[in-house]
Amino acid sequence: QCLKIYLGYVPLWATDKFYLPFYKLAEKHRIPVVFHTGDTYDKNAKVKYADPLQIDDLAVDFPKVKFVIAHMGNPWFDSAAEVVYKNDNVFVDVSALVLGDVGELSDLQKEELVKKPLQWFYSYVDNPKKFLYGSDWPLLKQQSYIDLMKEIIPQKDWELFFYQNAKNVFGFSLNK
Repeated sequence: QCLKIYLGYVPLWATDKFYLPFYKLAEKHRIPVVFHTGDTYDKNAKVKYADPLQIDDLAVDFPKVKFVIAHMGNPWFDSAAEVVYKNDNVFVDVSALVLGDVGELSDLQKEELVKKPLQWFYSYVDNPKKFLYGSDWPLLKQQSYIDLMKEIIPQKDWELFFYQNAKNVFGFSLNK
């Protein structure tokens, strides 16, 4: 249903000529491309390659392809937000802003690491159709992460966030 490119884990820029045939394939078959962006949690990865700003070039060069910036580009929220805001064909998932059980985090950690960045990003982009829930299972305890997302995402947008946006981006029907 999509192609996923592990920026940072693979030391190539998203715009590297190696990936061009994949973007053309995605365009031909109308499937989205998901990019791991931001922190790699791997000391051997080269994090500079995971900066989400480079997705702007691809969004402009391949306007018929839907691109998803995973992890909100964490910690490059500003860059990721601008790319999502600017480009109609770029979306963002909120997977793995933290790992484990967010229920075990302090209130300050939840506020600083998840709530503030997501609230700012959501406000900046100002389009609830651009945001997808991402589980990153099994790295996250799902219920506590879902509960935290429900504290941040306005209830009027839950249907989009938890269901409809993924259906639209990935082009499949999901059973509720």
